[in-house]
Amino acid sequence: MTAMRGCWGGISVTGYPGSREVTLAIEKGEVHGMCGMGWVSLSMEHPDWVASGRVRILAQEDLKGHPEVNRMGVPLTIEFAKTDEDRQVMELIYSQNAFGRPYVLPPGVPAERVAALRQAFTAAPHDRNLLEEAAKMRFDVEAMSGEDLQALTGRLFALPAKISERAKQVLIYKGPGN
Repeated sequence: MTAMRGCWGGISVTGYPGSREVTLAIEKGEVHGMCGMGWVSLSMEHPDWVASGRVRILAQEDLKGHPEVNRMGVPLTIEFAKTDEDRQVMELIYSQNAFGRPYVLPPGVPAERVAALRQAFTAAPHDRNLLEEAAKMRFDVEAMSGEDLQALTGRLFALPAKISERAKQVLIYKGPGN
């Protein structure tokens, strides 16, 4: 079995360049685990793996988890935080999942333009045609409002410096045995 290194939000198995190679190695029996593969990717690329028992999802690296995986009773890793500080570090790191791929505007954009864009983005996940197409491709459609994203950003920037420093240190790969 290839050694797994810590991975906060990314596929990470030492010696393999990406998820395609790791999943092939799992199929060949070279690797017996991985972390960082999202539910949508797993269910799209290998829809039979969970049902057949080829893989078991041990934990979710996320703030709230995927609804389908939550229904399976899979815990969130953040539930295992031993201290408030540990929880804050994990929340900071996992917030990248909440952000997804945000659209940002520079300072000085008129408020009515910001409001119009936010309204359009808020409406998109409720568009029937979009949802039908996404369902055909087995994509999840989920959005965070601009106001909620702005509030999350404010909370993250208000965290003590020691929290962001610990998060940086956790994300540095140190190699096996370190």
